[in-house]
Amino acid sequence: MSFAGLERRVAALERPSGIPQTPEEAALEILNDNETGLVAEFVALLKSGHSLEEIQQMMEKESFMMAVDAIERADAEYKRLTRPSARPKREGILLEPTPAWAELYGEDGEES
Repeated sequence: MSFAGLERRVAALERPSGIPQTPEEAALEILNDNETGLVAEFVALLKSGHSLEEIQQMMEKESFMMAVDAIERADAEYKRLTRPSARPKREGILLEPTPAWAELYGEDGEES
C-alpha cells in the first residue's frame, strides 16, 4: 500500500460522519497537505492584491507551478463532482406494448 493511499484512508476516517460535504470541500480533499498549503499561500497572496507575476516571484517557480497544478486538479475534480448526470431521468406516459412484445410476453407481461 502506498503512503498516499494510507493518507487518504486516514483522512476519510478523520472526517466527521453524517455531515454532508459540499462539492468545494470534496474537491479540495484530493490535495495532500503540501498542496493545500501551497494553494492557501497562493490564494492569500492573490487576495492581498498581488499580480500573478509578483506571486510567481515570491513563491519560487517550482512552488508556484505546484500550486497552479493543485488548483487545476481541484478545479477538475469540482467540475467532475458538479457535472449533471449523463442520462436525464425519463418522464412521460407509458406506452402500449407492441405486437411483437405481446407475442413474446403475452398480455400479462410474463414470458411464454
